Amino acid sequence: MGEKCKYRELEYKRPDMEMVSKTLDDLANKVRNAKSYLEVKALYETYDEIVSKVRTQAVLAQLRFLCDITDEFYQKEYVEFTSIADSIILPVNLCSAFLKSKFIDQLTDEYGIILKRQFQDSLSTNEGQELLIQDQMLQNEYNMLVQNLQYSLEGKKITSNELATIKKSGDCMARKKAQRAIYEAYLDKKEDFQRIFNSLVKLRNQRAKLNGFKNYIDLGNCIWGRHDYGEEEIKEATTRILKYFRPLYDELIEIQKSYTDLNSIRICDRMYKFKGEELSYENLLESCQKMLHLLGKETGDYFDKLIEQDGFDLEYSPVKMPGIAFQNYINDINIAPIFGNFKNNPYDVSCVVHEFGHSFQEYQSALKHKSLFNILPPIDISEIVSRSMEFFAYQYADLFYSKDASKCIYLHAIGVVDYILRFCAENEFENYLYENEDATLEEITQEYMKINRKYLPYEYDGFEDLIYQGADYFMFDSFISFPKYLIGYVPAYINAIELVFHTENTYEKYLDICKHLGYRTYKETLKAGELKHAFSEEAISLAANTLRDIIKSEHMKMLNKNH
Repeated sequence: MGEKCKYRELEYKRPDMEMVSKTLDDLANKVRNAKSYLEVKALYETYDEIVSKVRTQAVLAQLRFLCDITDEFYQKEYVEFTSIADSIILPVNLCSAFLKSKFIDQLTDEYGIILKRQFQDSLSTNEGQELLIQDQMLQNEYNMLVQNLQYSLEGKKITSNELATIKKSGDCMARKKAQRAIYEAYLDKKEDFQRIFNSLVKLRNQRAKLNGFKNYIDLGNCIWGRHDYGEEEIKEATTRILKYFRPLYDELIEIQKSYTDLNSIRICDRMYKFKGEELSYENLLESCQKMLHLLGKETGDYFDKLIEQDGFDLEYSPVKMPGIAFQNYINDINIAPIFGNFKNNPYDVSCVVHEFGHSFQEYQSALKHKSLFNILPPIDISEIVSRSMEFFAYQYADLFYSKDASKCIYLHAIGVVDYILRFCAENEFENYLYENEDATLEEITQEYMKINRKYLPYEYDGFEDLIYQGADYFMFDSFISFPKYLIGYVPAYINAIELVFHTENTYEKYLDICKHLGYRTYKETLKAGELKHAFSEEAISLAANTLRDIIKSEHMKMLNKNH
């Protein structure tokens, strides 16, 4: 299919999986009997072509479901096909045949060590495929429950959008009431949410044990391609992050108090950063286009290509997955369309440039490496380029926010501090769930509050009764849809800060990383970008101090502007 075909013109048709499986089994037998490397290479290229077509259909099913989670056809396809597509794309029989081939080292030399690792991971995670479908069905049930929650404020029905607006308002009591309304809506479905969370923990642990893991923690790290670090390294890093980032967050709380005239910052005040009007952007895509042409020829040309091929769908829709911002590479048209569900939130800009970073990397990798497995890096590594793009946007903030550029940069930078600590907290809590699958709701919520207090300096006055019933816990949606994923954002942020603010020839290094991200390991990527390991004390302290300097600088600019 030609590259000029637009995303919406692509036809979805679930592949004949029985035929695909038979074809791949035939290839496995041929690999086992191959007499030369050239023969194995040709078989690999045939395999790559077949699974690329399968993946295109899986991506179409995913994208169309996320854009309308009420569509019963794509609900079914998402559960029955997309959730198990990885096991089809990396079939155990064929992966085993390649790994046992005497030509595997030559294949690795040509296509990179990540290819071999993905084959190995497929053998380590292949048991319990039927559990994936049950997992996906529970995820869908959760999303539909959230979609249909009924909110009530002072006896009147109110939408989630209206509540989100109130949570940013200058009325302290209104924010508190809005937060309680949200919590109470979740607790109205307490039994359903508790059943879903308990079932997912047990299902995932069951799958992990079938694959030889103690619980889902290490299986999750394997699924996300964390080969150059594991849970022990993550635990050591979180200790360092607490050392450098928690004091910084305490400083931010004091600044927030000065901007809002609050004596303390409660959980319901989290989104209330300034008195006065909410920050809003103008001409999102037009401003992005200008930014990316100024950043570099390659980024500008690719943005134009996305526009030409109808590669953006950012308008708000009540049937889209709530709060989504995502992209996914489609082999048949050689672009990764970008999707959002935006309502002119100040964070929409960083979402778009973030997803563009992913999309641009996949396109650049496809120009350099033709194999599917060299185009799509392990998810954890891929976040470096998307987070870097967010920081590139700082120097172009005036394109989006005109006179409020400092406010935009400030909001993003304090958001990074918040996210780094929040993702560490969520990872620690998620680990607790998998390590204590029979814990009671009371025990779970006690641990949830203990961990959150350690990482995040909010006051919970007035909400403890609801939180200890499970309200905040039931809003832990990343656990539902992306288990063990978000901790990968932490090293990505730290590496991105060093790349953008502390290296020479930054754009050239960024471009080089994008071209080879699916070919190089994490450590090889760091070497190419001349970056420190993100979990080292030097890298973590550098990131915290850099963010502190940026925040202080933009804070002073805002103060001077107001005076």
